[in-house]
Amino acid sequence: MDNEMQDVNCAFSRAVATISVPRLEGECMAAWALDYMRPGRPRVELLGSPAQARMPDEDQLMVWLGAPGSDLGELRAAAIPLLDPEEQATAARLRNPADQRTSLAAHAGVRLMLGAAMDVPPRSIPIHRGQHGKPLIEGGSLHFSLAHVRGAVAVALARRPVGIDIERKAALPDMAAVAAAAFAPEAQRALEAAQGEARTEMFYRFWTLGEAFVKATGLGVLQGLNSFAFTSEGEPCLTRVTPGWGSPERWRFGVC
Repeated sequence: MDNEMQDVNCAFSRAVATISVPRLEGECMAAWALDYMRPGRPRVELLGSPAQARMPDEDQLMVWLGAPGSDLGELRAAAIPLLDPEEQATAARLRNPADQRTSLAAHAGVRLMLGAAMDVPPRSIPIHRGQHGKPLIEGGSLHFSLAHVRGAVAVALARRPVGIDIERKAALPDMAAVAAAAFAPEAQRALEAAQGEARTEMFYRFWTLGEAFVKATGLGVLQGLNSFAFTSEGEPCLTRVTPGWGSPERWRFGVC
């Protein structure tokens, strides 16, 4: 790694802190989905920084969770050397400075991970949008996904289609209405039977898993969160899957 890249990594690390899973608990929930047509489960590695990424093995998933820890000016200065003009413009269009910070952190973080994995300058990586908006790299040998919510970001990297989501676990007054509009009947029934914090936890379990899944397939909102269903506790698994996406056993999931 040359001195210039070391300086960029250090500046980003000062501006964006890595979140540990114990710290994440109680504040946010993150979930990932992986198209994994192999026996067993993937090896999941939580990175201490995005610059620690490397080319994943076929059975490996790398995840980085971060939180902007500086003001907008410092974070922008750290992120701009990593981003292309479109990514810079996307962040600038957001009205709230906190949202700008998380957008910059997420897009710069994913480029740092990709650059470290591919051993190329992060800004030089050509990222384009697929048919339904999923960000992709030419060639298809490396897959990634990113998500951000105010104050937190999540990035996943794998050798097969992957999706990730992160949400703040706020108690919603209209939770039942949101579930009725978005979730499968199985999820709605499970939520109706839950109470208090357990109900909020289950809601975000279903929400983050669903968002991660539709990102992994690349269909996004067109797939519909009510076209599949998950287990409500224990290891997350599909109990029913969107037609055309194989059997539930094709997919692996995890919740942070």
